Amino acid sequence: MAIGIAMSLVAVVTLLFALIYALAGLPAAFSIPLFHNTWLGWVAFGGIFLVLALVFGLVGYRLLRGAVKEGKETGQQFKEDAEWLKGLTKRGSSES
Repeated sequence: MAIGIAMSLVAVVTLLFALIYALAGLPAAFSIPLFHNTWLGWVAFGGIFLVLALVFGLVGYRLLRGAVKEGKETGQQFKEDAEWLKGLTKRGSSES
């Protein structure tokens, strides 16, 4: 089991390195034909990744904020149910 997990982790890290090297080839290949300057291609490529990171971060933040709100509502519901259950255990209670 542990060897399988370790091999999977090595595969994921290797895939990450392959992805990094593949993405590094894009600005190197397209910066001269598009911008006639090497560093400007890298800046544009970095800007694209910055915009993507901002979009994904904003979407993730909104999803997490909604999940926290639902969690608080669920906790409040549990408190209300506990109070109702305490009321049932009292003698002479006709609440239902």
